[in-house]
Amino acid sequence: MALVQEYLPLIIGAIAFVLFTAGLVLALRTESGRQRLADGAIRLALALLSLAEGWLAGLIGSRVQVGRVRRAIDVLTVYE
Repeated sequence: MALVQEYLPLIIGAIAFVLFTAGLVLALRTESGRQRLADGAIRLALALLSLAEGWLAGLIGSRVQVGRVRRAIDVLTVYE
């Protein structure tokens, strides 16, 4: 039982890696799957940029205009 507890994070990570890899391979087999992956990557990048923008604005102060990335996200959703 101690062995399972010791290697539990490794086992969970290996299972997550296998599931992620299988999903990625299946998604890349079709054009619609590739398009969805690309859309997801863009949404993830914009979400991370938005978080970084808010974090940096908090470090610099409130005099910085916040929301430029949020406006870019709104513009991109109009074109979808």
